[in-house]
Amino acid sequence: MSNIPKGYRTAGAQGMHNALMCYIRDPDVASTVAFEDALSAATDAEVIELSINQDSVLQDILHLPAAMIARQDLANKEEVIQSKVSSLLGCLWKRIQNNDQLVECLCTSKNSAGFTPLHDALIAGNSDNVSLYLELLRGCDQDLQVKVLTSETAAGFTPVHDALISLLDTSDAADE
Repeated sequence: MSNIPKGYRTAGAQGMHNALMCYIRDPDVASTVAFEDALSAATDAEVIELSINQDSVLQDILHLPAAMIARQDLANKEEVIQSKVSSLLGCLWKRIQNNDQLVECLCTSKNSAGFTPLHDALIAGNSDNVSLYLELLRGCDQDLQVKVLTSETAAGFTPVHDALISLLDTSDAADE
């Protein structure tokens, strides 16, 4: 991975990203087969490769569906977002679950804004997807769980801070 210029993806990482984006973007793509195939073909180094914004594939799964589907004209946006995240997360977890190093790397990596995957899941605002992610983490080592829950951004905010801020923002909006 060190010989790859920053901001460029290897073929395997680009294949995963393309399949992920196609599955999220295209409402007619109901199967994760292309994403599963790309994950299977990718090396471990390609699975943990970061984008130009330093996002991991896990971070992309947790925030891109909400960001992209929110712009679509759908009556059931939240259901579609939850379904897509759930399916993609299941595929990724199946690929990495028996490799503690991959799990730790993906669950604790920070993007260029300093956010971990849990920060991204909380910011995306879908509580069902946050619950799904946390449920997967329950099967992980307790030290990793603590690390995920207490990872700070550059500004010193943990995912718990983000959750409380989001809750307060929701409460303030309801009061208006």
